[in-house]
Amino acid sequence: MRVKKRKDGRYPVSISVNGKRKWFYGSTQQEANIKANKWMEQYGSRDITNLQTLTVKGYLERWLELHAKSKEVLTIAGYRNYIDNHIIPAIGSYLMDKLRPMHIKEYYADELTKFSPKTVLQEHRILKKAFRDAVNDDIILKNPCDAVKAPSVFREYEPVIYTDEEFMLLMNAVTGTPDEIPIILAGLCGLRRSEVFGLKWSDVNLKTGILTVARAAISHKGTILYKTPKNKSSFRTLAMPEEVITVLKKYQGIGFVCCNVKGKSINPSTYSHNFADLLKRHGLKHIRFHDLRHYNATLMLRLGISDKEAASRLGHANLITLKKTYQHILEEMDAATASKINSHYKNGNVVKTVVKTENVILSMASNGAGDRV
Repeated sequence: MRVKKRKDGRYPVSISVNGKRKWFYGSTQQEANIKANKWMEQYGSRDITNLQTLTVKGYLERWLELHAKSKEVLTIAGYRNYIDNHIIPAIGSYLMDKLRPMHIKEYYADELTKFSPKTVLQEHRILKKAFRDAVNDDIILKNPCDAVKAPSVFREYEPVIYTDEEFMLLMNAVTGTPDEIPIILAGLCGLRRSEVFGLKWSDVNLKTGILTVARAAISHKGTILYKTPKNKSSFRTLAMPEEVITVLKKYQGIGFVCCNVKGKSINPSTYSHNFADLLKRHGLKHIRFHDLRHYNATLMLRLGISDKEAASRLGHANLITLKKTYQHILEEMDAATASKINSHYKNGNVVKTVVKTENVILSMASNGAGDRV
């Protein structure tokens, strides 16, 4: 490294990268040196300064290591899944300075034949961020993802929602079994799967009927991680229906509300598989465990509970999420409202109301009430 103070008072430090100089600046010589050393610590260990041999695979692996220092374990686990199982097998062998937008477009097109648009969109977001950091670190001149249109999520997943009759068949099948607790918590309280299996008896007040959602249980590499809700709306308290209180009283204990016979926590992912087997065993229509939460949401909307109150109980961050997810139910409710108005009008109720109102006004006028208006 060589240091020479500039006329503007800043101290530049340069290092050699593939025969070219890379510059770092600081208000002091020490600051400039720190910046240069930090860059070398981040990228020097993998010969990342040798851009003639640096592959997409090599860069992404190093980028992920650095990124992991500022992100949650589960977030990085998700990134690693996309990078290791999707991105690297497809374009990992390309040299960083040789990867072009065309290569990425071809990769997306192939992915869309195998996976959902939502999956490919997430791959795009990861790649774009990683390459943006590469540009900022002078590893590549420009981000190839900037010239690639983000994959469109053409259709959101449409949940399979039980009718009231189907839900009752399910409840009849699990009454008196350990499955009764998670199913009723999801179906009548609208808890997410992670919230159901993160619930402790200390979060449940059976005297007041209040339940507090304070943590989420997440499956990670065969183990269970517990984390606080990701936003304020997810951390919530809600009143439990009397039926839920009755069921919970039968199993009241300590520790986690949903646990195995040994009192240990249940892995949420494992339970989803067991839930599918349970439905098959009883000849019930297949749904995901998470669809029970959708049943609760649609039940509230059909019962006339305001979308604001429903969103609050479900832990949605805003009404947009609720309306987007349950648009079909809201449309059905709107159509039903229009039908009721139409029936009211066709039956002559509107005319009768108008005539009655006019008679009252005429009566008031004849009695001199109009002079006192």
